[in-house]
Amino acid sequence: MSFKKRIILSKFIAFLLSLICFGLGIFKNSQELINIGIAMFVCVLFLFIKQWKVLSSPEKLKELENSYNDERTVFIARKSYSFALWLSIYAEFIGIIITMYIGNNEISTILSMIVCLQVLAYSLSNIFY
Repeated sequence: MSFKKRIILSKFIAFLLSLICFGLGIFKNSQELINIGIAMFVCVLFLFIKQWKVLSSPEKLKELENSYNDERTVFIARKSYSFALWLSIYAEFIGIIITMYIGNNEISTILSMIVCLQVLAYSLSNIFY
């Protein structure tokens, strides 16, 4: 997949998620979900407008693609993604312990499933890549 298509696809997915949040907010009559959907939509719109200049100029697009493919940038990105993933897993672990202590077994079960899926996805992607 080309670099330009990946940028457009990521913005499209974020746009769909904002619509889903907004729609669920209307369906459930939840002002919080409506606000999250609107905020996501505004952020995606600003990011797309910001990147429109890059997408419309082949020179700027090639320059951006080269900066993303730089070995140092790729190494730092991989390390930061790994750090963020494990940090979120540990934070979720703390959340599991707290919710189990409080007595919210349903929430702790959901958090446990999310942690398991994250570790499984990380392990499988490590094996695949």
